Amino acid sequence: IESEKSCKMLSNHGKYNVADKNGQETQNAPCYVETANPDVGNYDVLPLWVWFAAADISLDSIGSKANEPIRSRGTILAIDIRYTNIHPWSYGQDIEYEYVVKAYENADFKAAVSHDIYDQSTLELLSRVAMQKYGIKFIIVQTGTLGVFDFNILLLQLAAGMALLGIANSITEILALYCLPEKELYRAAKVTHTEDFSDLRKQLDESGGYQKSASEKGATVADDKSNDIILS
Repeated sequence: IESEKSCKMLSNHGKYNVADKNGQETQNAPCYVETANPDVGNYDVLPLWVWFAAADISLDSIGSKANEPIRSRGTILAIDIRYTNIHPWSYGQDIEYEYVVKAYENADFKAAVSHDIYDQSTLELLSRVAMQKYGIKFIIVQTGTLGVFDFNILLLQLAAGMALLGIANSITEILALYCLPEKELYRAAKVTHTEDFSDLRKQLDESGGYQKSASEKGATVADDKSNDIILS
């Protein structure tokens, strides 16, 4: 309910629990009213004035025609039932819903009804009575967002994310190495040239500096005059 006046009125009534989005009692807008009625098996049964209060109108509010209240002209209420089970760190188990009530502005509702009066003996049409009945029309719409956890969808999203990261990396590399003014510096910094480790191992084997000892539990220590090399 978005009306401060309606929140206070329902809170002061005493029969209805009025709370904010976190479930704390309040008289400030926006507020929420618990719709489950324990008198009728916890079904959502509410009197008409509560629905009117949710739409911030009353039967005495001015309707579509000047100086004539809704009581005389009727009106149209739109009730949007919004379902959701999207909550942080949940798996789509608990489904919640809320009613959002809106009143159509400058709208009335009437139904034309006619009755024919016949002569009982001759079945001749004697007269016709036409009546216009005004009332309240409810338009109910169901919307919402529902979802459940799906491992296959998670894998697809991860694969798509990794592909996008790869594309971003490739675009960044192309720009850095071929398009930007400092491309020569980027190329030099991108690749670090090292000695050929196969040649290094060959030299160590030939010089006897590469020794293996079973007593050292897999640790290999190489002593050299210039470097100490430890391989595990």
